[in-house]
Amino acid sequence: MRGLFKKTRNQKGFTLVELLVVVAIIGILAAIAIPKFTAAQASARGAKIVADLNAIDSAIVMSVADGNTPSSTSLVSDNYLAAFPTPPSGSITFPNSTTATGASGTTYSIKGDASSGYRANYASNPVEYYTTK
Repeated sequence: MRGLFKKTRNQKGFTLVELLVVVAIIGILAAIAIPKFTAAQASARGAKIVADLNAIDSAIVMSVADGNTPSSTSLVSDNYLAAFPTPPSGSITFPNSTTATGASGTTYSIKGDASSGYRANYASNPVEYYTTK
């Protein structure tokens, strides 16, 4: 009988204070990590837009070299692009630290003519607008 009472006094476990300290530490780490994660997502969206503009510009150069007039549909139908990219939505940070908010209606466009050259644009700006400081 005495052995039963001895076991209950010698129980292993964490105290309430220890558990509260662990929860507080996890909360502090989460408060630090979440803004960093959000900033990394915005930076990745900006890098995607720059990469898309460069890919479209390369496809435009190949299309013009073949004697075609580039458009979003002709670049895909003539197999210069597998699919015309769609820009991301949400907060965006570009490599030159320009920030923007990608609206759902914002798309890539092709501007220019045969004499001045064709360029891919995002929100009416070419890739250099987002990459040079």
